[in-house]
Amino acid sequence: MVCGGKLIKLAREARGMTQDEVADAFGVNVRSIQRWEASESEPKFFTVYSIITSVCKLTLSTVEELYLEDH
Repeated sequence: MVCGGKLIKLAREARGMTQDEVADAFGVNVRSIQRWEASESEPKFFTVYSIITSVCKLTLSTVEELYLEDH
């Protein structure tokens, strides 16, 4: 199973954004982004969906391609 933090990280890196930039854009604490990406906590589904689609303007198939490239 793919964790939401992993998808956020893949989307963020694909767009070339920092954790600070993503946190500012979505009104969350940068520490939340760090925890999600490190799998220390799990964001809600809607948060994951909002971030990956907005940050990268990705379709689901593109997110899947990013994930598969990482493995």
